[in-house]
Amino acid sequence: MRHPASITIGKFRETFWIPLDYWSLDEYRKQWRNGIERLKTRDTSCLIERVRIDEHDLIGAAWVLYKVKDSVIFQYHFIPGKEDISHLPVFDTNTCYLYIRPRSSTAEEWAILVKDFFASSHAHSHPNKK
Repeated sequence: MRHPASITIGKFRETFWIPLDYWSLDEYRKQWRNGIERLKTRDTSCLIERVRIDEHDLIGAAWVLYKVKDSVIFQYHFIPGKEDISHLPVFDTNTCYLYIRPRSSTAEEWAILVKDFFASSHAHSHPNKK
């Protein structure tokens, strides 16, 4: 089962389907709310786009957010990427932030001003409510 979702960053908009076989829709919504709030006190956060466990291996993707000066920079990352994650705790809505990698100098990115990120309901989105 899957559910439609979207993210809007300035003029950029991405729509996608989130799988519901590992996390529920409520877990995705909770994580996105917490991920957005986290940027008020931290310089990094993430919005999980999908998470699955296949044969005990984590497969996921996230919009990773980096607060840099007066901007929030968004990069799309796969989780876990190429690094070893065996030392990290089980992936959930509270521990997903431990999986954030440093900002890549080669990844495509989108930016929005911090003040606009928190002021505009269009600066970020969440799994669509139906």
